[in-house]
Amino acid sequence: MKKQILFIAASISAILFSCTKEKIETAEKQSTADVELTNAAQANSEFLVVNPLTVNLEGSFQFNGNLKDATKKLGDAVPTIRVPAYTSDHKGNPNSALYLNGNYGVKVNKVPQQTHTSLSVWIKPSNIQQVGLSYVAGSDSYGPEITHISNLITGGVVMNVTTPGIAELYLSKTGWRHLVVTYDGTDVKMYVDGQFVGVNHEPGFVPTNLVNYFIGCLPGFKLWKGAIDDLRFYSRTLSASDVTALYNL
Repeated sequence: MKKQILFIAASISAILFSCTKEKIETAEKQSTADVELTNAAQANSEFLVVNPLTVNLEGSFQFNGNLKDATKKLGDAVPTIRVPAYTSDHKGNPNSALYLNGNYGVKVNKVPQQTHTSLSVWIKPSNIQQVGLSYVAGSDSYGPEITHISNLITGGVVMNVTTPGIAELYLSKTGWRHLVVTYDGTDVKMYVDGQFVGVNHEPGFVPTNLVNYFIGCLPGFKLWKGAIDDLRFYSRTLSASDVTALYNL
């Protein structure tokens, strides 16, 4: 009887030891698997591609039936009338571009500005000729701006030194055009429909500040009439390849 009891006790001990060992091995395998998954995730993260068009993008207004900033960094744009109007965008999508009828404009509050800066926008003037100077887009202090007078669309940057006007786009028809103005502390550049059109060598700086941008209007100037789509503010100088990518979106 004593031998049987000893045998049973030994068997139970063996079973318990086997179960414990199995649990330890299972835990070790799970831990190893977790480490492998973590390492794989870290390795894959090294290959994640960042869209360059989102780098230092401070505000993006698509005007898809509303005045909201797609980046959610800025507040909604504010129209000077109660109900703004919308029209088809440069791809023909209905109610996907802001329409300014010459009786109102839109204000974007507290847009970050600094020396390395860029402004990108699609525009469709309603008229080739603009009597008196009007602002397609411009701030109440510093930063990139686009103006329209007569049949000329002009880009520039307001800085601490001066307000250089750069390449002028002579309008011959009222179709959609993609405009980009950039500044890097030395050169103001302008691009039209993805192509570089002019540069103004003007060393200076844009004070780091929050400015109010006026779209289709600026106090003291004529109201602009036309459509605006995909307005973007960048706190960096867009490259030629960036501009091309924006044009081809």
